Amino acid sequence: MKKLIVRTDDLGYTEGVTYGILAAHRDGIVTTTSVMINMPFSKKAINLAKQYPNLQLGLHVNVTNGNCVAPKESVPNLVDAEGVFLSSKYRRKLAEEGKQVLPVEEVYVEAVAQVKLFEELVGCKPEYIDIHALEISDFMEVVKRVKNDCNLNVCIYSDDSPVRMKDQALAHYSYYGKKGEKFLEYFSENHFKFEDDVEVLICHPGFIDYQLSKTSTFTDFRLLDYAMVTDKSVIAWLRENDIELVDFNSVKKEMV
Repeated sequence: MKKLIVRTDDLGYTEGVTYGILAAHRDGIVTTTSVMINMPFSKKAINLAKQYPNLQLGLHVNVTNGNCVAPKESVPNLVDAEGVFLSSKYRRKLAEEGKQVLPVEEVYVEAVAQVKLFEELVGCKPEYIDIHALEISDFMEVVKRVKNDCNLNVCIYSDDSPVRMKDQALAHYSYYGKKGEKFLEYFSENHFKFEDDVEVLICHPGFIDYQLSKTSTFTDFRLLDYAMVTDKSVIAWLRENDIELVDFNSVKKEMV
């Protein structure tokens, strides 16, 4: 039987995003979600998520939105004078100018602090960690280092992980631009390919609220993602084709 992990990002980012993710799990195919542990709504989001014991929680290591968790004096090149992270837009501009995008050691300090806060709020270690906004090698290397140093269960960027992120994990965003809202066809017409024993779909379902509209341009895609992962025809197609919905921890246990 083929297996599908449906991972959502950004739990705790805003109230609307959080409620959208939880609804996408309750009424759809979402199996796991990663928490932006440093955001103002994170604590409430975690408490809400505890109502859904089958929803796996990971950590979305975030160094571009909200306030730092580590003392701001320990990450001076990540934040402004108030301890607010410098934006992903600023980081991408550094990349365009050929400059170092992230201060790697400071990212490590902040990531470890976020792991510790996750443990404090959730009551256990994250089942996996991943990265927010900046898909660059330096960030991935830090995440792998934190994964090893903190003895975390799963990190999809790690070479020894049972499941690694593949190109098609985020390919539906290009599909939306070409095919629009033909959610069933994305799967039934083999745009998303079930080639390996386990595949990963990464999405960002969420409801748009004021805070999201003020801090992100990534809004309409969240509504499309919510519609796709709760689409009844998609749910039925996966069931009819013996695609089992699993999370990272389930896969790891099977492969140990």
